[in-house]
Amino acid sequence: MSDPELSTFASAEALAGEVTALNAACRLADGAEAFNEATMRSLAERSGVALRGPEGELLGLALVRQDGDVAHELELAVSPGARGRGHGRQLAETFLKDAEEAGRTARAWAHGDGSPARGLAEALGMREERLLLKLAATLDPSIHGLPQGGPRIVAFTMDRLDEVLEVNRRAFAHHPEQGSLDRDGFLARTREAWWSPERLLLAFSEDDRVIGFHWLKVTEEEAEVYVLAVDPATAGRGIGRALMHAGLAHLIEEAHERVVLYVEGDNTPAVKLYRSLGFEDAHRDVRWEYPARHS
Repeated sequence: MSDPELSTFASAEALAGEVTALNAACRLADGAEAFNEATMRSLAERSGVALRGPEGELLGLALVRQDGDVAHELELAVSPGARGRGHGRQLAETFLKDAEEAGRTARAWAHGDGSPARGLAEALGMREERLLLKLAATLDPSIHGLPQGGPRIVAFTMDRLDEVLEVNRRAFAHHPEQGSLDRDGFLARTREAWWSPERLLLAFSEDDRVIGFHWLKVTEEEAEVYVLAVDPATAGRGIGRALMHAGLAHLIEEAHERVVLYVEGDNTPAVKLYRSLGFEDAHRDVRWEYPARHS
């Protein structure tokens, strides 16, 4: 039997069907997708390496994007039926070598933080650099109903888009993905099957300015707190809690029983708010880092 073969590609767009199928297989096997939403939205911007068997079947895939001017960022998947043969290590070592030769820091996501991924990262000398928590809660009208008072909260209308984007920019100024949302990115999301303006709730100041929003995403699989953003100038006034209650009450009205969300592990105020509303750990995504020797 011939050895598996590595092949590089400049854009994953031509592999979209295989990427989607591999991602679905990983979700079934692991309970978490190997490639996140941002990656699946921008396959054309991902280069990488494919590992194929003797019949051309896809055994594993490493998708890479340039993270600013200093880093390469990896998402890696091995087909569930081809695991335990060293394919993941082979793909990861190829990625690390490429990053080192380019003089860039190597970063790699492990979605779900499973023990095989953690073991591989530690064996390669990588360090845990970023933690993204997925939290979940059972919806309960006695806990998640609408509070008394608070800001005026109504559904999104397109005439408020610029204000929403500005609040998002200010709230996520230091967030590597969400803070870069622009008009085109927003409009692309409105073309998704899950989009509904009724599920994007805006909070207003007394002088009718948008000061926060709660964006809900509902798919066949789950209901999600997609984005919760509050203008930093109004922090500490309970705007985020009021928006959370409004969004969760909306989901209860739609007869949803469970809701999930993602939050940075080091965002202490947000984690505290969510835990006070009954959210508990569902799984963890970890980003690992290996500094380039020539940086």
